[in-house]
Amino acid sequence: MKQKKPRDRMVNVGRRTLMHDNRTALHNNFLPEKTYRDPFRISDERLLIGRYKGYKLDEVDKQYLSWLRDNVNMSSTHKSILKDKTENENRN
Repeated sequence: MKQKKPRDRMVNVGRRTLMHDNRTALHNNFLPEKTYRDPFRISDERLLIGRYKGYKLDEVDKQYLSWLRDNVNMSSTHKSILKDKTENENRN
């Protein structure tokens, strides 16, 4: 005698019936934060991403550097370098 699968495991979607709940992608409600690689090289302080890609940090607008520091996920080392660059400009 063939046993039927329980009805609660089958999900109706349009004209098709999916066999398991996870096939409906109902569990895909998590959107990961966009992560970048390091925004600049520490060795020569040259930007690798963004509008000023290829420029050195000293050649870039300070408002852009402060925006980069506030909005882009990066390591604490990179954040401290950007903080020093923007603060030095404000002192002069």
